[in-house]
Amino acid sequence: MENDSLLSGLDHLLARVSAALRGLPGAQALYLFGSAADPARKDRYSDLDLRVISSRFELSRAAWPAVLSRVGKLALVFQLDPDDPAAQETAFTLGFEGQSLYHKVDFGITDWRLADGFFHQLAGKVLLWQQGALVEPLEEAPRTAWRPAWNSPGHFLLGELLSSVRYVKARKRRQHLACWRFLSAKFNALLRCYHWNRDPLHFPEAAMNTWDFIALDRQLSEDERLGLLSGLKAASPPEMDRSLIEITGRIAALIDPDYPKKDTHQGRLVREMLRFIQNELVID
Repeated sequence: MENDSLLSGLDHLLARVSAALRGLPGAQALYLFGSAADPARKDRYSDLDLRVISSRFELSRAAWPAVLSRVGKLALVFQLDPDDPAAQETAFTLGFEGQSLYHKVDFGITDWRLADGFFHQLAGKVLLWQQGALVEPLEEAPRTAWRPAWNSPGHFLLGELLSSVRYVKARKRRQHLACWRFLSAKFNALLRCYHWNRDPLHFPEAAMNTWDFIALDRQLSEDERLGLLSGLKAASPPEMDRSLIEITGRIAALIDPDYPKKDTHQGRLVREMLRFIQNELVID
């Protein structure tokens, strides 16, 4: 296995997050799964897939931001499931300031009554710890991370930036067909931006259907449509990389044209993620 600073950073992050989650009210057990749980698959680009089994789901759902703020300042929180007060599971993608963008934390909480489903769904999981659950509620931590609302334009943009990081991981691992999957999905995401009605609070959740594409054909000029297609090149990995960078930048500009000059946490994070994607792909 590779031995470098990225791997050391991943192990250090896991130790800190694991220790902090022992203080999460309701937490009975913590599991690691995914590539970081498999010595044969773990590498410097692995992220952390973690799941808490909770005996007090509501307490855990309310308290996790305060508990994980002990690990470090959260830079981004991407919600992976819709808001549902009756839900007994929830999941987020988290990024900590000062941590490599490769090392996001996919973090979920499952009510103990649904634990059997989690156990049957995922093979290769590793139990990191088990304990008697704390039951004292914690005060909610102030929200300083970029945490866009579900189905908002910001939520869509953050999801596309994170998927571009996944593309970079696939390229580093020489998974060229997986890269095509991410690139083709990115092109469809770009077309969704043109289809969007510019509602500042809502970005349609559903993917475009055939009739939506036909409507877009009518809406855009011939030059605009051919210009969009010209950016989708996949004859070689370098061409794919250039296409991915260009399309991701266009999505960011369409969602928020002012992001390059915004001196806000969100603006800085968008710029940082775009720079990371470009630098890691080493486009000449």
